[in-house]
Amino acid sequence: SHKDSQYNAKHLRPVAELGIETLMIDLLVRNADPDGDFSWNCPDPRSLDQLPRKLAATGRWHTFNNLLCDLKFCYQKLKHFPSSLLLRDFALYEPAISNSDEAMQRFTQYRLFFHQHHVMLAKKPSAIFKLAVACKYPRIMSDAQTMVANCHAFIERWY
Repeated sequence: SHKDSQYNAKHLRPVAELGIETLMIDLLVRNADPDGDFSWNCPDPRSLDQLPRKLAATGRWHTFNNLLCDLKFCYQKLKHFPSSLLLRDFALYEPAISNSDEAMQRFTQYRLFFHQHHVMLAKKPSAIFKLAVACKYPRIMSDAQTMVANCHAFIERWY
């Protein structure tokens, strides 16, 4: 009936579209991080460029925030794309939808870090880790130090 089709158009189509969006994001994550270890070593880096935009377009701000506050993701993106595309991703964030003050503070520190260093990082993406360890922003320095500690622990277990 006409009433059923109106109900379907209003309620079921958004659910179906959400399902497709979720599948698309899952596919992009699998393509961007095929090993599933958050190393973001992918054979086709286009997913690294598309994933932040897709997360922003679907309003998945928590995941978007975590992605752009991941030094390994940002490093891989800088390796394959101009630094201006990473800055563009940071500009997509809608602060009014922030998950928490802490998440917003962390995101802001990352955004400022990349704005300050984007010229150098465009020339030498691997400098991201050296800059992060000595960074004046506490969240970035802490994240970088955690990465270093994890690497040391891995090396100690290996040898």
